Amino acid sequence: LPHHFGSVQGGEYFVTLTYIQQGLDAARQINDPVRIYNLLFYASWLALAQGDYQRSHDLLDESLHLMRAGNDLNLTAAALWRLGHLCWLERRSPQSLAAFQESLTVRRSPVFGYAHPLSSIGTAGPRCRRGPGARRAGCASLCRGLGKR
Repeated sequence: LPHHFGSVQGGEYFVTLTYIQQGLDAARQINDPVRIYNLLFYASWLALAQGDYQRSHDLLDESLHLMRAGNDLNLTAAALWRLGHLCWLERRSPQSLAAFQESLTVRRSPVFGYAHPLSSIGTAGPRCRRGPGARRAGCASLCRGLGKR
């Protein structure tokens, strides 16, 4: 799937969508939640890439529910980051910031790094705070909080 998934940029949207739908159908037939939430996650990216924000939200909601139920912290954090990015594109800054912050909270495990969610919070935060230095202040405040585990 990843090889074909990358071809979306080359305009092969329907081919990629077909592969994802076939995979989802098969995963649902055997009731494999891990495959289902992975494919829903990829489908949400595809919908986002096509500008179908509502479809992307719907797919992310379903995949996040399954990821959390399966306790998959890695993909839960990634899906939350994607949700934050999607909300940011829609100029829904408070929701974007909340999703980025939740992604960071999930990634507070020693297994994960902080750079990606922190940079995203630094992007979403200024839209919420609207002041000079808001990005720097938002990141600094979060970085200070990281030491308080």
